[in-house]
Amino acid sequence: MSDSETGYVYTLNDPRTGEPKYVGATKNPSSRLNSHKSGATNQDVTDWIDELETEGHEPEMMIVSVGELSKLGEKESRIIDRMAKEWQLLNRQSSSGYSARSGGGGGNNTITRVPDAVLDKAEDVQTEHDYPTIGEAIRHMVREGGYNV
Repeated sequence: MSDSETGYVYTLNDPRTGEPKYVGATKNPSSRLNSHKSGATNQDVTDWIDELETEGHEPEMMIVSVGELSKLGEKESRIIDRMAKEWQLLNRQSSSGYSARSGGGGGNNTITRVPDAVLDKAEDVQTEHDYPTIGEAIRHMVREGGYNV
C-alpha cells in the first residue's frame, strides 16, 4: 500500500482521563492534529481543546486503525459506533451517521498507533480489571509486558 492510499482512523483523548472525546479519519495524522488545535474542527471539539489548553494540557492523538483510504469512512463509522456505546464523543451526528472530515495544517506531534488486536485485548483487560477507560487498560498491558495479544 503506497502512502497516497493509506488512511488513519484516530481518537483525540483527554489527557486528564485517558477517555476518547473524538474519532476522526485522515491521510496525515500530524497535520490533522494541528488542524484540530488551531480550531479547524467542529465547535464542540474546539471548545474542549480550548478548555484543555487553559489547564495546560493538549489532546492526545491515538491511531486506532490504518488501512486503505478507500475503506476509511467505513472503518471510522464502525469505530465511532463501538466507542459511542461507552463514551460521550464530541463527533457530530447526521441522519446518515457521524460526519467524517479530513484536515490540514502542519507541525510535529507525538501520535500513538494501537493495532486493532490490541484494542480487542484492551477491552478484555478493561473488563477484567474494571478500568474506567480503554486507555488505562492499554497502560496496564504495557506495564505487564507489552502488547501481547
